[in-house]
Amino acid sequence: RTDTESSGFGDGETPITVDNEYTDYLPSANLAWELTEDFIVRFGASRTMTRPSQSSLAPSRGYSDVNLSVDGGNPLLLPQRSNNIDLAFEWYFAAESAVSLAFFRKDIDSLIETSQEEGTLSAADREAVARIYPSQPALLAPGVIWTFDQPLNLDGTDVEGFEIAYQQPFTFLPSFLSNLGFLANYTYVSSETTFEFEDQTITAPLNGLSEDSYNATLYYEDDRWGARLSVNDRSDYTTSVPGGNGNLTESTSGLPHYDFSSFYNLTDNIVLTLEVINLTDEAERLFTSGDGDLDLVREYNKTGREYFLGARVSF
Repeated sequence: RTDTESSGFGDGETPITVDNEYTDYLPSANLAWELTEDFIVRFGASRTMTRPSQSSLAPSRGYSDVNLSVDGGNPLLLPQRSNNIDLAFEWYFAAESAVSLAFFRKDIDSLIETSQEEGTLSAADREAVARIYPSQPALLAPGVIWTFDQPLNLDGTDVEGFEIAYQQPFTFLPSFLSNLGFLANYTYVSSETTFEFEDQTITAPLNGLSEDSYNATLYYEDDRWGARLSVNDRSDYTTSVPGGNGNLTESTSGLPHYDFSSFYNLTDNIVLTLEVINLTDEAERLFTSGDGDLDLVREYNKTGREYFLGARVSF
């Protein structure tokens, strides 16, 4: 059972407190079948829940005279609930080595998404806008259309996909090459949600989920030192559906990131480490789609390479 108490300012000035409560039963079961000593089939079924973020629960409203928008939380939000099924096949073909294939499906009952509607100000909103922007009476003119954004529990949706994973130390190679190893995984996810946009019913991927993503690491390790070169990549993904300012979607580019990490045992008690994040100096691009067919830059973020040198001493 979960009890929440959200406090804030309902119209920008008036204090408000809203209570909410909900109860969930979350059963789960996991089975493993060892077909042979090195081949296992796993099955899992579960009911899970994810609570709304604290910012989504805030019973407050914010007003913008630039975009004519009203943004607020929803203290009556329920958690996202999901029924999950997983099926995996694992082959341990050598020492510290494995290949696996896993399928998954999630039936989400109460998806939390931001709803965007257009309309005129209510009486309470008019009072708040008049108080916040006393020198702009035009904002209160009849017929002025504002955009209202608020998180809501929408109808359920399905998420399904599969993951392939592989790992192996290359002990079969000669000499120092036997200290090399490799691990990688690839995930495919299919997901979509339905929303209203300018009197149209639109279908789009769930926010934050890339259809394709992968990770790969090549490493070298012996008793004295070790190093890892890793890459992770994902396809472009939406961050807001519908987007702000009349855009159908807001999205983020999924560029590859290369990272390096290493260690050196200077003595039995002192270990030196070196890490380099974003080796190839990639940049993140945020973009909007206009009516759905455009590619408009919204932000361009570049952090540069980051270097971390450290030492660990044990006594």
